[in-house]
This record gives sequence, C-alpha cells and structure tokens, in this order.
Amino acid sequence: MRRPLMWFCILGIAVVFLITYLADIQKPPSDFQGEIIIAGRLYKKEMKNDRPVLYLKECSYFCQSSFEEDSQKDSNKIKGVICYLDAGNGISDYPIGSYLVLKGTPSKIRKATNPGEFDAYRYYRARGYGYYAFKPQIVSGSGGNKIAESLYILKTKGCGILLSAMGEEYGGVLCAILFGDKMHLSPELKDLFTDGGIAHILAISGLHISLIGAFLYAVLNHHPVPQKAAFIITVFVLVLYGFAVGFAPSVFRAIFMFSFRLLAKLLKKPYDEETSIALSAFLTCLFFPYMILDSSFQLSYLSVAGIIFIYPLFLPFVNRKKGRVDGLFIGLSVFIADLPVLIASFHQISLVSFLLNFFVLPAMPVLFVCAFGVILFWYVVYPISLLLSVICRAILFTFSYFAAFLTGLPFSTFCIKMPSTFRIVFYTTSVVLLCSILSSFRRKMKLSFYRIKNKYIAGSDEGMNSQNGKSTGEKKKALNTEAELELKGFRITENLYRAGVFFTFLFLCVFLLTTPKKAVITFLDVGQGDGIFIRTENKDVFMIDGGSSSKKEVGKNILEPYLKYEGEQEVDIWFLTHEDEDHISGFKEVLDGDEIRIHTVAVPYVLKDEFSEIVSLAEMHGTEVVYLKAGDSVGAFLIASPDADRQYPDSNAASFAILFQEGELSALFMGDSGTEAEEATEEYLKDYGDGRVEILKCAHHGSAIGSNSREFIAGITPCLAVISCGENNRYGHPHKETLENLEEAGVQVARTDELGAVSVSTKGKAFVLSYKSVE
Repeated sequence: MRRPLMWFCILGIAVVFLITYLADIQKPPSDFQGEIIIAGRLYKKEMKNDRPVLYLKECSYFCQSSFEEDSQKDSNKIKGVICYLDAGNGISDYPIGSYLVLKGTPSKIRKATNPGEFDAYRYYRARGYGYYAFKPQIVSGSGGNKIAESLYILKTKGCGILLSAMGEEYGGVLCAILFGDKMHLSPELKDLFTDGGIAHILAISGLHISLIGAFLYAVLNHHPVPQKAAFIITVFVLVLYGFAVGFAPSVFRAIFMFSFRLLAKLLKKPYDEETSIALSAFLTCLFFPYMILDSSFQLSYLSVAGIIFIYPLFLPFVNRKKGRVDGLFIGLSVFIADLPVLIASFHQISLVSFLLNFFVLPAMPVLFVCAFGVILFWYVVYPISLLLSVICRAILFTFSYFAAFLTGLPFSTFCIKMPSTFRIVFYTTSVVLLCSILSSFRRKMKLSFYRIKNKYIAGSDEGMNSQNGKSTGEKKKALNTEAELELKGFRITENLYRAGVFFTFLFLCVFLLTTPKKAVITFLDVGQGDGIFIRTENKDVFMIDGGSSSKKEVGKNILEPYLKYEGEQEVDIWFLTHEDEDHISGFKEVLDGDEIRIHTVAVPYVLKDEFSEIVSLAEMHGTEVVYLKAGDSVGAFLIASPDADRQYPDSNAASFAILFQEGELSALFMGDSGTEAEEATEEYLKDYGDGRVEILKCAHHGSAIGSNSREFIAGITPCLAVISCGENNRYGHPHKETLENLEEAGVQVARTDELGAVSVSTKGKAFVLSYKSVE
C-alpha cells in the first residue's frame, strides 16, 4: 500500500469525526444555580470593548462552603470558562499561566437556535470552553508562565507599534495579519474583505509561517551553524510564534508541515505532502477532537488538500511549465475543495474573489515583510520604519479600493441556499473519487508519454537491418513518424482530458450551488419578539416582523444570516404588525444594512403616524411603503385586522392579523392583537372559508391578557400553535391560561424558547413540521 501512514491518519480522522458527530447531539451540562467558586489556569487574555476577558482551562468548581475541603479533588472538573471582568480590572495583573480562583455564576455557552446563526457553543467547545462568567470576583491568583506572558507582552507591543504607525484602520488589519489579533479590526473592512473573498488574509496561515521559517533557516544556513542546530532553532522560533498568535488550526498545520519538510531535508528523505497534511490533521483531532467540526479547521486543511490533490489534475501530463494561469488554477482548486464549507459557514459566494486573490496573494509577502520591518525598525531606525509603513498603507489601500469597487458591481456576490445532506455527500464523494481515478489515469498517461518518447529517440539498430531490406535511416524515420503520430494523439487526449476535468468539476459545483428552493414558513427564535420568514410556491419571499427585546443586533445576527441560509438576498414584502421594538428592531438593522434588499414595507393604515420613523428610513433606502387595512389582500396574504374606520385602545390591539392561504395550507399570524382582532378574524374566516386554520401564530407571545382566548382557539381549531417568546422572559410568556386553552382544544404547541426556530414546509395538500432543537 502506498503511503500507509497517510491512510492510517485518514482512518483515525474518520473515527474521530463519527465520535464527535454523535457526541454533538448530546445535551451540554446544565447551568449552575447561584454563586460558586471557579478555579482554573489562565490560558489566554484579551481586551474586548475595553473590558478584560480571561480564558481559563483546567477548571474546577466548588461550593463556597466546601472550597477548602474540596480544592484538592478532581471530581468537579468542568470545561473551560470565559470570564468577562469589569472594565476597571487591569489585564496585566493576571499573567498567562497563573492559577486563578474566582467567585461567580457561570452559564453554559448555548447552541445556535436558528439556521445560519453563528454557533458559539460549537465554536468555543472546539477550543475547550463550555461556560461564560460575567463580572466574576477574583479571589486569588498565583504563579504564571514567564515565557507565555513575555510572548503576550511582545505581541501587545507589536500591535501598539502598528496602530501608532498605521492608524486604527490599517493598523488593525496588520494586527490581524501578523498576530491574529482582531480586536482592533474595523468591522467595515472585515465585511468588505469577506464580501470580496479575501478574508483569509486576516488569519495566520501557511504563508506567514513559510516566510518566517524560510527566512530564518536561510539566515542560519549562511552562517557556521550546523544544519541540525538550524533546524532546531527554526522550529523553536516557529513554535514560539505559534504560541504568541494562539495556535489556530491553520497555524498548527503550517508549522507542522514546514517542520516536517525541514526534518525530511535534514534526514535526506523525500518529503511527502500527502502524509504530512494527514498526520497534521490527525494530531489536531487527537488533542482537540471537536475541532474537526469547526469551519476554520475544515477550511484550513481543505484548502491545502485542494492544492495537493486537485490542482495537479488541471496541469498537463508532462513537461509542465509555470504559467500565468497557475494562480487561477490554484484558486479554482481551493474553491472546489472548500465549497461545501464555504456555503455552510457564509451562505454566499463572491464572484470577484478569483480576480482579487490574483493580485492580493502575490502582494502578501511584501506586505508581511514590510509590516514586520515597521516593528523591528521602530525604535532603531525610525525613518525606515516610517517608509515601510507608507508601503503597507499603499498596499492595504489598494486592497480595500479594489475590493470596494469590485464588490460594488452588480452580482459580485450571491447567496446560496444551504444544500441538503445528500447533495453535500454526493459532491464530496464525487470529488474524492475523481481525484483518485484521475490521478491513476495521469500516471498511466505519463508512462505512455515516456514510452512514445523512447520510441522516438531510439538509436539502436538492433532488429532494424533485416526489415524489408530498408536502410537503418529509413527504418528510424518510419519509427519516428509513428512516434510523432502517437505523440499527436497523446496531445489530443491531454487536451480532451483537461477540458473534461474542468467541465466535470464545473458540473459538480453547479449541482451543489443550485439547491431547489421550497415553500416554507419559519418562525425564527428571536428571543422575546417575533420574526417570521415565508417563501411561497412561486418563490416569492415575505417577512412578518423582525425584532427582539432580549437579544441584541437580532437583524445582523439572526435575520440576515437566515435569509442568506435560504439563499435570499431580497424580500418582496416585509409586513410590520405594529411599531413595538420587539417587532421592528431587527427590521431596521436589515433595512439600514446593504446585505438584503427590501422592496416593500407594509404597515397598518391606522398606525400610519406611529410608523413615521420607519417611513422616513424606508424612503431613504428607496423602499416602497404601503398602508393596509382589513379586507386588503397581497397575493396569498389577506388582512383580517385592523379596520381603517375603527378606534383601537393601543397599538397592540391595532396590530396586523394576517391570514396566509396557499393550496390546502392556511396560517394565521396574530401579531400582538387582542380581543377586537380575534372577533374580526373569526368573522373574516367564516366569510372567506370554513372558519378553520391549520397553523396559528399565537398573539402577543402567548399572553392570556386580552388575547388567545378559549373561544377564539376553539373556534378556529388549529392543528399547530406556534408561540414566539424568549427563554425565561420577565413577562412569564407564554401564560399558563394560554397553554391550558390550547391543550383543551387539542392543539399541538411549538415554542421557540424550547425548540428554537420552527419550520413548516408545504408538500402538496399536507404540511410537514421540522424543528431545530435548542439542545
């Protein structure tokens, strides 16, 4: 078997993946009730929004009363804790490696409860953390690792020099590029680089490690330093740099592969990239098993795998010469390898990323060297440092200028609906099989080429003198002519092969990118608020409300990611039932941003004055505003309440009650409406149907005060009632009376505070429920 170590590592990775995938569906530990003592080793620290954040590992917890007795026991071990301290605390008071004892109430890091939402639980679990602790009291601290603390201080000073030399905007970019410190990174530049498909330059990657390692090793080799000593010093410096920047998966991979290459050179053995990357990935999974489910790990290793396994498939069989299109083929190979993870993580594809990367990547070594030069010469030769900072500014300005220009073009980026598991498995399996089959085919064609070449240059006269009495020269000429014909056939086969490879991969990419969009209704978990997504059979997209009083930036963190998850960049009509913040806060964020285009906003006619701010904001962004009343219809949507000629006691009572009917499915969305709307809706349903609905979105988050009455629920007899409310909200929603009314009517209940986002997809005359569970 070729490369046995590589196949052993791949098998080990597969086993780890299965184990972690099965463990991923298990419930995380429960929250702690009340204050406890937390003890742990300080692994990392940083400043976030002017507040110190400490990352503790090797943690244990104790009851305050039994801390002294239990402090030596190991039975209370817990996952790492991320501690957010008060702004007044000094981060320098706690050296890295010190053993800290804190008093506080940790809460578990929760899973994402909406499709497309950032999953903090999975992200931090992969890095060894399971709990948050806000404003804990530090009881004591002792010890510390001088090397680790010194590296942190050096990194902090380096970032300070870059910020002083380059300013907050470009200095923040260089802090991210050189040290992986994104604290000073401008959100606008981060979003710009992400939309342009060049966000990878903001992470420590193989390029950084290769530049540092190659430079240091070359310098040591030019001096009377033994090769073994040069190897040890280089690897040691790279490991220190890795510790300083946090040893992300890409950093470990790059350091390991570079060290593996140097070791092979030292031992005078051939370097095998395939074995190196497989062994690196296996070791990462062995020490951090949950890292295999992390997108940064997947993108890092898949990118290199694409260069190693896919890129050679686009090259000629033999006589390869470097050309200008090599960069495009490398970019295409990385794109093919990363595509499933890119869709799952970002839900959008940048069409200009190939063009941007074509001139960004060659400039990165220059930027990297100049940025390090700014730091090295800052205190020694200030004019040189200043000159290098000007070069860095020019390069970063060029990056941002072209990224802004290209991403501003129409159709520069487009959202991709999350593919089904079947499509992802089919795509991945096909790519792996193609790489295996085509690699074998390429080896055979290469042998065929050398066979033809040997025939062409054959100079031996053996067996030729007796062939039909012809002279040796004539026989050699005939043999060469035959070889030339075979060589032409070989070139034709090679061109057909390369075209076939390109179009086969193109077909697979198109297959993955064109997942059909189905009709669906999704009640998003926005906490204490409402947010409903609806896509009809005609592929029209509608939203009802979008706000929260318990979750911050709900538009940026929940609404926009879900719309991208569904592959939508435009909303045809966005209904706002009334003007309360828990129904419109996220909508305003989406409207103010440039990620999603909203064509029309629909508001109740009777609340025209209350929506004056929204109207002004909509006009500013070129969004049409329409005022609707009872009896109006918009496509499959019918407005049952409020009546334009009726007086309502408050805006809750005047909020929209919207009936949606498509095929055999009917759904009623009650906003925060009360008794008046219930009466009007019942009459409306009897006039325009049989008085029943399949799905009811309960009014006012399940409140029983003036809404969700027993008579109303029994009258419309829904099959499913959805309650959108926040976990442990201060209003006590849903109220006990509402739940009893629903139970008495035999209605199935789905609550977003318990289940997360609730999706209902129509299939012919039936409807199918699918819940994304909180746990």
